[in-house]
Amino acid sequence: MSMDRSQKYRLREAQSAAQALSRRCAESVTERVIRQYRELHDGFFEVRGFIGPDRYHEFRFENLEKDPLGEMRKHYDGLALPEFARVEPALRTCFDSQSGYR
Repeated sequence: MSMDRSQKYRLREAQSAAQALSRRCAESVTERVIRQYRELHDGFFEVRGFIGPDRYHEFRFENLEKDPLGEMRKHYDGLALPEFARVEPALRTCFDSQSGYR
């Protein structure tokens, strides 16, 4: 029994999909996570210049560690997020509960 053109095409597509799946299975989870992180990181830095300053803020861990509430206030203001006063008590409680953690 011979296959017609559309059957051959579907068979090639299925074989290609199976080969791609096989390659993905061969890649370790760690390798995949690192590859995906790099792709995400590279993609972000390609478009970073198009993100307005009112839409993106970076945190420095050292600053957040020194003054978590002040840093959150600064970022709320910088991103024009409303009503910091409403979330401040919850943030203060959270930060206070973490103060002795190392």
